[in-house]
Amino acid sequence: MLLTKNKRGGQKGNNNGFQKGNKYGAKKHTLETKKKIGLANNRPKIKLVCNQCFIEFLTHPCNINQKFCSKECYDKSDHFWLRGEKNHKWQGGIYTSLRHKIKVTKKYKHWRFSIFKRDNFTCLFCKKSKEVSGKLEADHYPRSFASLLVLYEIKSIKDAKNCEELWNINNGRTLCRDCHKTTDTYGGKEMRRLRTLRYVMSLPLGEPILSPTASELGYILG
Repeated sequence: MLLTKNKRGGQKGNNNGFQKGNKYGAKKHTLETKKKIGLANNRPKIKLVCNQCFIEFLTHPCNINQKFCSKECYDKSDHFWLRGEKNHKWQGGIYTSLRHKIKVTKKYKHWRFSIFKRDNFTCLFCKKSKEVSGKLEADHYPRSFASLLVLYEIKSIKDAKNCEELWNINNGRTLCRDCHKTTDTYGGKEMRRLRTLRYVMSLPLGEPILSPTASELGYILG
């Protein structure tokens, strides 16, 4: 195939070379399609009211379900930032934001490294090293991370740093990601049980209890 230089400095052939108006090999619009696009773009704009600033704005008829006049209003709205107190599942921050803040502190990273070093960077369940399993995680055990937050009433980073039990290397173990998922405390399972227990304790005397089960209650209380 004869190759020649095109205007952009690249090579083109007889079959799939650069063609004006045919970028990335897309098909050209027919005259009838172009007329339809033109008529659609020339339709008069409609008025809508922004859900954030409550100011009227003009938009194309195809955007009749548009809720906000700009990206700034969209970012400020509750529809986008359903976080913290704005979320209907907000629990005061102790189980979400505080949990994350503790795990990014230098003290937590030092505790995690100490657990890995003690266990020789090997999963205690499957005995696989980091090179084989791919990712290691430090798991609070026998007392879970969630139960320590509740037991010692940890509500701030300062409370967490002052809690000696939270940083006790004897209360930790090294697990790979797959083995960690099989435990009863992975992914907030323990925290959900504790929330259920707190709900049950708040019920009036004689109220029927459907969940959690008796075994789960014994596990939490123990």
